[in-house]
Parts: sequence; C-alpha cells; structure tokens
Amino acid sequence: MDSQIAHETDEIAERLNFLATVGSVAPFVGLFGTVWGIMNAFLNIAEKQDTSLTNVAGPIAEALFATGMGLVAAIPAVIFYNKFTGDL
Repeated sequence: MDSQIAHETDEIAERLNFLATVGSVAPFVGLFGTVWGIMNAFLNIAEKQDTSLTNVAGPIAEALFATGMGLVAAIPAVIFYNKFTGDL
C-alpha cells in the first residue's frame, strides 16, 4: 500500500508542474501583451500625428485586457498550486 501511495503522490506531483508553469509564465505573457498594446498605441500616434483618445484608446484597452488575462490565468494557478502542494 505504501508503494501505491508513493506512486500516486509522484503522479500528482508531476501534474503540479503545469500549475507552477502557468503561475510563473502567465504574468509575463500578459506583460508582453501590455507592451504590444502600448507599442501599437505609439504607432497610431506616430502614424496619425495626433494624440487624441480615439487613436490610443483601442490599443491601450487591448493592453489592459492582456494584462488582465495573464492575471486571470496566473492567480488561480498559484493558489491551487499552493493548496495542492500543501495537501500533498
């Protein structure tokens, strides 16, 4: 029985790597989306030679959305990683 418990524990521990990876990588993916959106906002300003809200609102909204999606993925992954690690 101890052997089976050790086997199951090893399998669960291997799956925790996915949660750890998502928890650590997702914020950087969101940050990349943020940088991409801000870069697009600056390109719109340079292209139209106008800094009005209509030129930058779309790309900035996309940047904020990307940041939010990164956090939506990362926060639960870290919470569940910590919970499952503690339970394990």
